Amino acid sequence: MTYFHKYLINIWLIQKIRGKKDHLENKEKISLLLSNLFSRVIRRNNFVICNNHTIVWYSSIHIWYKD
Repeated sequence: MTYFHKYLINIWLIQKIRGKKDHLENKEKISLLLSNLFSRVIRRNNFVICNNHTIVWYSSIHIWYKD
């Protein structure tokens, strides 16, 4: 598990990355679903670089995807 797995990730992030329309009822399962995406995480100040995508770190419980 990486540093970010212990945090809850916003459902909108899942929909953005996976492109799914369905909603996940249990936010606690999101980190498990994204385990592969977060296998290589580099944190730089307020930004996280993950699979060539820029993810903005806003709080301890939310990670927002930035286009």
